This record gives sequence, structure tokens and C-alpha cells, in this order.
Amino acid sequence: MSYQTFDFSDICLAVANYFANKQKNCIQLTLEEGEKIFGQPFNMVTIDSKGTTNGILILQYEELLDEVAENDHSPLKSGMGIQNTWVCLDMSMLEYCLPKLDEFTGILIYKRVSEQGYKISEYRKAEKMHDYPHPADTLSELLNIQAKRYWWLENYRRTESIIMQEMEDLNL
Repeated sequence: MSYQTFDFSDICLAVANYFANKQKNCIQLTLEEGEKIFGQPFNMVTIDSKGTTNGILILQYEELLDEVAENDHSPLKSGMGIQNTWVCLDMSMLEYCLPKLDEFTGILIYKRVSEQGYKISEYRKAEKMHDYPHPADTLSELLNIQAKRYWWLENYRRTESIIMQEMEDLNL
């Protein structure tokens, strides 16, 4: 069975579920938000009840690591707000990307298992770089980003529901 489409949000959901199974709360970021807050282009960050943090860069294509390096972020690293750094990539990218990652960076492999689903497996565990948790203002900023996304999605779902009801009422 071949799945031709690529949906970044499906991979993000699979990564969030992978970390949720490890009792870690995931917050999705844009690359720009990751750079602004952590100085690294993370797509996602996690935090658990003990304050342990992970920064995650999901690669959509292998050259993204080269682009990160060109922006003076090579190798990806943990900063003061992030303790573990992870890269999530397709197995076909591993040979190209592995030499560009330091030994402390964890590697997750995503594999498409259905039209909308991906399986995430750990190739290499990330090594904790330090014991500093998120500063309180960083956590507040992350929760604000998450809340904005949640309410945008709720508004979208509500609007979609209203439109579908109106179409049904008009027998379209």
C-alpha cells in the first residue's frame, strides 16, 4: 500500500502522542517561534511533571538540517530552556543526516502506517545536557502559544459545523 500525500500535522500528532505516552506534554511551535524562544528551530517542545524538557525538530526533508546549519545553529543543541534535543526524520534521511547530528541529539524515526497515521520509533535516545528547567516566563509564553492554537482550532471546528448545518438545511 502506497501513501502519496505528506501531512506535517499528522506527523506532529504522532510525535505528540509518542511523548504523551511518556507523560510529557507537547506544545507545537513554528520554526520562528522555536528560534525566538530557544534560539533553535524546534517544531515542538515537551515538558513533564518533573520539569524535564525536550526540543524537537521534525525534518520534512533532509536539506532542512543544512538550512539550520547555514543559520548558525549547527549542531542542534540544548539551550538553557531545553534539556534534551531530538530530531524526527524518515528512515530514508538517516544516512544523510546522521553525520550532521552530535552524539547527544536523540533520533526519532517516523514511518507512515496509514493514510493519516505515522508510527514513531526511537533510533537513539537523547542525552540530557543540563538540569535547568524552563524559566517561568518561557513556560507562560509556551502556554500562551498553545492556548491561541487551541482556541483557533475550536473556532475553526465551530465555524465548520455551522457551515455544514447550513448546507444541510439548504439540502446541498
